[in-house]
Amino acid sequence: MERSLYQSQLSGEHSLGFLAGSRFEWKGTFARATRDEPDNRQAKYNGTGPTASLNNNRSPSNFAVRDLRDRILTGQGDLAIPFALRHTGDAQIKVGGLYRDKKRIFNSTGLTVELPNVPGSTEVAMLPPEQAFAPENVGTTILLVQQASQINQSYDAFEHLTAVYGMADVPLLSRVRLVGGVRLEDWRLYNVTSVAADSTISIIRRNRDPLWSANLTIAVTDVMNLRLAGFRSVTRPDPRDISLDQYLPIGSDCSIGGDTSVVRTSTNNLDARWEYYPRAGEIFAISGFYKKFDKPLVESVVGSGGAGCIVLPANAESARSYGIELEARRGLDFLPGTLRNLSLGINATILNSDVVLDTLRFGRKKAGLDLQGQSPFLLNASLTWVNPPTRTSISLLYNYFGDRIARYGGTVAPGVIPPNLIESGRSSLDAKVSQSLGALKMSLGATNLTNRQPRFLLEGTKLVSRTAPVGTTWTLGLTYDVF
Repeated sequence: MERSLYQSQLSGEHSLGFLAGSRFEWKGTFARATRDEPDNRQAKYNGTGPTASLNNNRSPSNFAVRDLRDRILTGQGDLAIPFALRHTGDAQIKVGGLYRDKKRIFNSTGLTVELPNVPGSTEVAMLPPEQAFAPENVGTTILLVQQASQINQSYDAFEHLTAVYGMADVPLLSRVRLVGGVRLEDWRLYNVTSVAADSTISIIRRNRDPLWSANLTIAVTDVMNLRLAGFRSVTRPDPRDISLDQYLPIGSDCSIGGDTSVVRTSTNNLDARWEYYPRAGEIFAISGFYKKFDKPLVESVVGSGGAGCIVLPANAESARSYGIELEARRGLDFLPGTLRNLSLGINATILNSDVVLDTLRFGRKKAGLDLQGQSPFLLNASLTWVNPPTRTSISLLYNYFGDRIARYGGTVAPGVIPPNLIESGRSSLDAKVSQSLGALKMSLGATNLTNRQPRFLLEGTKLVSRTAPVGTTWTLGLTYDVF
């Protein structure tokens, strides 16, 4: 796969002295992303070792060429007007608007190779891929080539978002501050066109959502705050989620497709947080949160596909999640020598969630089923060493998450409900070294140094659905500051 990303932004900030010292900010953004898959070839074998043979129950192989182009244009303007409530300039009103235009063009061509039961097919099925799919076999009666009917369907999508918003930042009391506002979004997604069996399906989505938010900050002392917040957010389906294209990821057991019936998710959020800042750069905090989801987007196995099963997006009826988060960051300057430059950070989350699923789509599930992708426990830790005289920094980052549901088992056939797929909890260790030399900054990073493999199990069993090494990723960065 070949990926590219280009992003540019032009922005300005203007002080309007004639309007009570107001400030006007604007920005324009152009971004483009591409994803090319010029030659995706997959062959499915049954068995292992010398007895492995091509799967002749379904298409043993498929070839695909995919090309995706995204283009995004965004314009935004904000006007901030200060005013006096308790003191001069201690309050502010802000209004603004945003327009975003996104265009996607996705082209895909696919072929499947069938292995009929004819003389010579058994011998060919036992060959490794580079021999089985030799030119003398492909396109003959042994390996039949045909256009893929349910996969590799091209589509175009046009997405527009218009938003207007207003907010106020006011000190209610000397140590109490309220920031609140409303953002009205008008979202349109149209002309998601899929070509299937010489037919064209145009899909149109439009939602108007008022998104409110409020944040109350109480300064208990000069170094201690209590924050209370509430807000509403939305999660919208990607054009791919409502297209008819099917895609088989490398090493996956199921194809991934779209569903034209999915709708956007709305979420109401409540947060409470106590935070204490003993010194600059240090924090101790404890937070509680509650989220209520309406029509959350999830994934489920709902039927048979070319790879043995197909995973489609779906809307659950509702869901909720709640928990507590602990955060601490402390300098270790009490240690001797150069170790005093160390600092330690820890972030831990204990989470509970449950979801209500449509029994027709998902079958009957146990009560209190976890929301997809949410682990009951998350842990992040960091150890950082910084030497200001030499402008050198070294960081070690640790992450752990507990078992979580990767996807739900849906109703494949009447009375047939596959188990949920569980992603086993695992940990990872990352590292980063950076060195600044004047305006030049160099960095070297490594991700997943422990190279822990993801493991997916069928719920209630020890059967491994799939596992694959992720590997360690190394990155080298160079930054030059011209200002």
